[in-house]
Amino acid sequence: MVFCFSCGNIFLDMVTTRKVRFGDGLYYSLSNYSAHEIVMNGHNWPTSEHAYQQSKFINTVGNYEIRNQIKYSDSPAKAKEIAHDNRNKYRTEWRLPSFKVYTMYGILKVKALKHEEVRRCLFSTKNREIVEINPSDSFWAGCGNNSQNWLGKCWMRVRSEIWSDLCLEFK
Repeated sequence: MVFCFSCGNIFLDMVTTRKVRFGDGLYYSLSNYSAHEIVMNGHNWPTSEHAYQQSKFINTVGNYEIRNQIKYSDSPAKAKEIAHDNRNKYRTEWRLPSFKVYTMYGILKVKALKHEEVRRCLFSTKNREIVEINPSDSFWAGCGNNSQNWLGKCWMRVRSEIWSDLCLEFK
């Protein structure tokens, strides 16, 4: 078990010698549902989930209303639901897994650069593998036999790049 000094809660230790698992608890700042505002292209999004879901509709005709519904939705889960309900209107590039990953990576980097709490959480993972816990998502999550862990891979890339930039800054 781990005691969190900032909130006083006790969490089950989700750190192993090789992996950091997140979803709830100690590493919640890495979740797309955490309440860390994202500012991209002159727009504010309540969470990285909101930013990611709305990006499915950028540069598509007539989808301004959908993007606004996502932006002002009450929760990240609702933002995801709105996007999924309109999947027939996704931008063409959304069919490419590499485009989704690149989009997510950009959003996570903005999140980490803007929020010190997120950077601290990210750096606390040291050089361990970061894995999202979500058994129902084999693309983004890293639990299950055929899971790809793209969210964890994006976080590890962001961690590496920000750390490298910090090291260069102090040379």
